[in-house]
Amino acid sequence: LCNIQKLERLIQSEQLNHTISHFGATLESAFAQHPNVAQLRQRGMTAAIDLKPANPNQLRFDPKRRTGMNVCIAARKNGLILRPLADSILIVPPLSISHDEITFLVQALLKTLNEELN
Repeated sequence: LCNIQKLERLIQSEQLNHTISHFGATLESAFAQHPNVAQLRQRGMTAAIDLKPANPNQLRFDPKRRTGMNVCIAARKNGLILRPLADSILIVPPLSISHDEITFLVQALLKTLNEELN
């Protein structure tokens, strides 16, 4: 019950809306033009990054390669715990995440993608 009350206060304060906007803008600036990102989707504080090969002649990674899983495992050395769904990376930070933590999350994921897919 206390958690629900805290969540209600967070929503009523408009702080959550600012965090959602910052989350989306930070993701967009980092991944919108990335050669290995096919699509970036966001709904509130949940996002997914669909991965693709940088080679325009390839539409998808070979499923046996398990690219999404490999990216998530590699992200651990950059301080992240992420979940793959095939070749999509799911990002579901806590509602209480700060703007600095969002920046860290996005930069660490960008570093991981560049290390693993280039």
